[in-house]
Amino acid sequence: ITNGALILPEDLDMLTDGVHPIHFYISMDALTPDIYKKIRNNSNFEKVKNNILHLSKIQQVKNNFEILTWNFVIMKSNFHMIQNAIRFASEHQIKLVFLPIIGEYENENIFKYPSLRETYCIDYVQESINLARTLKANVIDLDKALDGLKNEN
Repeated sequence: ITNGALILPEDLDMLTDGVHPIHFYISMDALTPDIYKKIRNNSNFEKVKNNILHLSKIQQVKNNFEILTWNFVIMKSNFHMIQNAIRFASEHQIKLVFLPIIGEYENENIFKYPSLRETYCIDYVQESINLARTLKANVIDLDKALDGLKNEN
């Protein structure tokens, strides 16, 4: 598990070479540099995104779609990016796992603090689930995020 910022493409090539490549779980919680920097203030958005894209290409060449899992932690700052994340994952054939933010984070935890949510949140997540189905995207646990939003109402 990594944020993908410290590893080089050459290292990714080496670690995925052979018949038993290493499986990477990379966290990228935004699709724009500004939101990414707000969430992961000491990380390099472009490097992480490029490493995800590099691993995506390796998966496609090897026809092995278990090399990369992209973790996306849902919070107030990036909530509006869920559908774009699904589109990106679908386009690049990446397994995408949505995780609710855990912890106090009074300004970010929309699961613990319902007052942080926009009124459309539940509908937006349901639309996002439908989008993932339509695109046949490999999206995991978005339904659990929806349940988490519903249970806190």
